[in-house]
Amino acid sequence: MMEFHRPRATILLDAGVDLIAWETIPCLREVRAIVNLTRNLALNGYPNIAAWLSVASLDGQNTVSGDPLQTIASATYDCPQARTNCCIPNHLIGQALTNLKEANQDNKLCGGESCTEEGFHPPARLIESLSKDKQYNSKLLICYPNSGEVWKRISRNKLHEKAQEKKASPCRGRWLWPKNKTPEEWIRELAKHVVKRRIGDFMMTAGPNGVMPLAQWAGGCCRIRAEQIAILARIMKPDEFLSGTT
Repeated sequence: MMEFHRPRATILLDAGVDLIAWETIPCLREVRAIVNLTRNLALNGYPNIAAWLSVASLDGQNTVSGDPLQTIASATYDCPQARTNCCIPNHLIGQALTNLKEANQDNKLCGGESCTEEGFHPPARLIESLSKDKQYNSKLLICYPNSGEVWKRISRNKLHEKAQEKKASPCRGRWLWPKNKTPEEWIRELAKHVVKRRIGDFMMTAGPNGVMPLAQWAGGCCRIRAEQIAILARIMKPDEFLSGTT
């Protein structure tokens, strides 16, 4: 599996990319293969390689193939060139981030007791122990969720009526925001789980109520538009906008 991915990685690295995104890796076996490849490339001609691996989860606990998210974090722990990302529903962002950041080399910090009612963030004892681990804290957390909109199919009769009215190929449905959900809600929810820069001094804060972990890189995936990213940037990087830079 390493040799399957090697030519793809070397083509990108030879072209001068800054960061490789491995999207979306379905299982732990392939994650380990990519991590081993990344480590191998770093030692053989590509010392500046940096990458993140994205996995998908429906419950904030396991990947879609059934591998616990903690095992994904463990697989990348001792590879400084590799980071981990998780494709997750908005309301489970905090839980997934916690599970991705709960593992250490000995896997001693993994466990359900680390998920608390305060947004699924780890308890203070876990935060304190991890804050002393320089290698652990060097890892980036990246978060770029979908919009959360749902696809509503249009009935066959309505499709026919729509085609007759517009005299064009009928659309089979449309995207709709769930009840009581809006683009502004998406921004507010994501902002809860992202590191916010302090105004004026570029220092990174721990986030709401000082709890961790939070994502250092944030953005949007499917059906997230430039307007939403611009608002998110103003919330997370107010110093740039106050100083007149963009």
